[in-house]
Amino acid sequence: MHPAAIRYKERLAKMTPEELLAHKEKIKEQYRKRYAKNPEQYRAYKRKYIENNKEKLKERYKQYRLKYKANNYQHLKMFDMTKEQYLEMLEQQNHVYAICGGTDKNKRLAVDHCHTTGVVRGLLCSACNTSLGKFKDSVELLEKAIQYLKDNNGNKPNPIIVKKAPRRRVRSSNSRTL
Repeated sequence: MHPAAIRYKERLAKMTPEELLAHKEKIKEQYRKRYAKNPEQYRAYKRKYIENNKEKLKERYKQYRLKYKANNYQHLKMFDMTKEQYLEMLEQQNHVYAICGGTDKNKRLAVDHCHTTGVVRGLLCSACNTSLGKFKDSVELLEKAIQYLKDNNGNKPNPIIVKKAPRRRVRSSNSRTL
């Protein structure tokens, strides 16, 4: 590390919390002024940095997700659950999502609950949890949807529509880029 950087860190370490906060605000203000003078220069620099450091940024974001997203238990406060209760539920479900059976350890499971009573039902992936919400937690609507899928499984064309619908290309989760 550069000697000036070492001295700067030492100086920061000696600051009181109030001084540190004031210093951070001062630095932010200096950055805002420089950015306001030439925003395109900063955007170009940022684009170039991202282009040259894609793998490094992907790894940094992956570490961030693991540290703050997958292991963040703050959302449990909404359900009056403790981290231990959450982990116990996860253990009861054999560490898989309750409906689809997925097992992505990098993602935080959604806590499914009854919107009428507030009772926690299980841990789901966000797609299954959202789907239940879209069906308004209605067993009748879900049964109708199941019957619809059974009746229209793709073997029997709708007489109104003559040609096949184009197949959608499904992106894999690891095809996203920064």
